Amino acid sequence: MNHRIFIAADVPDKIQEEIIKLRNEIYINNNLSWEKKEKLHFTLKFLGETDENLIPKFSEAIKKVAAGFSPFGIRFSNFGFFNKLGKPSVLWLGIEESIELNNLFDNIENSMAEIGFEKEKKKFHAHLTLLRIKNYLEELKKFDKKPIDSLSFSCNSISLVKSELFRTGSVYTTLNKFNFKEG
Repeated sequence: MNHRIFIAADVPDKIQEEIIKLRNEIYINNNLSWEKKEKLHFTLKFLGETDENLIPKFSEAIKKVAAGFSPFGIRFSNFGFFNKLGKPSVLWLGIEESIELNNLFDNIENSMAEIGFEKEKKKFHAHLTLLRIKNYLEELKKFDKKPIDSLSFSCNSISLVKSELFRTGSVYTTLNKFNFKEG
């Protein structure tokens, strides 16, 4: 059986709650399909539809990558939009440049390439997806390039995650979580 799989840098619950609080302070509209708290993460590698028998192999490779990292700080910087056909399609929250997160991405890319996955051609752009925009509302302009003050956390784990698609949206299930080494 195949599963839709990705690798994510985990964001602590408390920070997820702070992001939602901040988002709601800027603009609250419960008629929009905001990403749920438990879906706020940094995708490091999207593996796509993969055979479930490969999950142990992925897990072993990711475990080795995680063992090579100590916890590191991540600081949020600003909101922004990805555009599709000239219109905003995704509202995201970005971070300040992070050498450690870029190194983590590179290590995962190399590790997955050894298993047979193609390396990403696009430059890594760490972001949290907050909203997939179906119909753009002018009020969303309030987010455009809005800076974030002093919201940060210590990244100390990565996860292998299954994504299941439903009419109501996707549901994420953590298959394995890998903590970084201490100190």
